[in-house]
Amino acid sequence: MRMNSCVNCFACSICGKSWHSFSIVESCSSLSFSGCSNRVFVCDNMALGGDFKPLLAKHSKRFDLVESVSIGVDRIQRGFQPLRQLIDGMRARELSTEEARSIIYRAFMESRFPVKLMKTVHREFFIAPSYEEFKPQTVWSLSNAFTTAFKELAPVRQYEMTARLGKFLTQYTAPV
Repeated sequence: MRMNSCVNCFACSICGKSWHSFSIVESCSSLSFSGCSNRVFVCDNMALGGDFKPLLAKHSKRFDLVESVSIGVDRIQRGFQPLRQLIDGMRARELSTEEARSIIYRAFMESRFPVKLMKTVHREFFIAPSYEEFKPQTVWSLSNAFTTAFKELAPVRQYEMTARLGKFLTQYTAPV
């Protein structure tokens, strides 16, 4: 399921799975939601991965699916506002050319992003952003320049680098 929020083009992916096994000795059921991220990973073996797990119920004999899904979605929606504030803060924080260059340099030297991506980040931030909305020199545009460059990496490495980028950029972002 994908939930869209009209404010600032924010979307959230939600994924759920249910597993039932009935045997003579015991009856087991589990339900888990893994969601509230821009991507939810679902493997061929039905393993789930996401940034936030609002609901995890295992081995529940008196499990109310409707109630639990309602609670899980409510928890996800409560997380929207802080995320919107963080994104608004990133969009509002303008960077001078020298400050942006310094941040990019520190990102590659201190956070150990692959140096082969530096030219792509530079092009996406300073020369020709892929999208019109990323032309203003803000922390939001810089974040998107990095994530565009990360598309050149293998999927697992993309996920690792994106997580590292989020931690790195928090020092330059204050919620509005």
